[in-house]
Amino acid sequence: MVHQRIVRSSFRRAPTGGLCHYLEVAPSGWFSGKSNEADPDLAWATKANLYKDVSGIENFQWPPKVIDNWWSDYLKKSMVGIGYKNSVAIVKQGNDTTTAAGAARAYQGGSLNDWYLPTLAELNNFIKWARGVSWKSDSIVVTGGALNSPIYGAETAGLIRAGYWSSNEGTRETVDKAHHVVGNPKYANSFAYLHVNDVDYNINNPAQQLGTAEKVSTARVRPIRAF
Repeated sequence: MVHQRIVRSSFRRAPTGGLCHYLEVAPSGWFSGKSNEADPDLAWATKANLYKDVSGIENFQWPPKVIDNWWSDYLKKSMVGIGYKNSVAIVKQGNDTTTAAGAARAYQGGSLNDWYLPTLAELNNFIKWARGVSWKSDSIVVTGGALNSPIYGAETAGLIRAGYWSSNEGTRETVDKAHHVVGNPKYANSFAYLHVNDVDYNINNPAQQLGTAEKVSTARVRPIRAF
């Protein structure tokens, strides 16, 4: 299995606190050790932490207060390089290797231990690379391209048409009536954000690509690292 580097045109802070030039993504089959095997489908948190706020992570409200271009605002806030800090905080809460951030942090590809669950912005850049779409801004949601495109060498990336977890946590001021527990604060922190790399409809409609899912739900996971 070969790790792939996603070239960046600007400097961002690395997990160590310095500056980085690249994001590196784990290869397909990273979880099982078998080449070309699909990414694992994991919950965001353990059962004990499904409704608890993770200390140290900025929560993005759902639904957003800013309706127009909310995804651009959230991508700016999620930032490149913050995923490491987020992932450490998520694991510290008690989320083990059966969860998204726990599995990402446990990965030691290349004998390295600084892998983590990407933020929305980092995940968005990864999907741009995987679809052969040139980088213009971290705040622009990927549109167009073709999955696992050869343009930037992503032929073996193995990204699938599915939702991928980010390390960004969601919160809401009003509890979803679907739970029949309006006003119960227990559910306020039951969401996390994901990026949908799905059918062409999603790729061509940015507002449909970023959203939330309950932490108990499962989504795909792919670790990255910054250096």
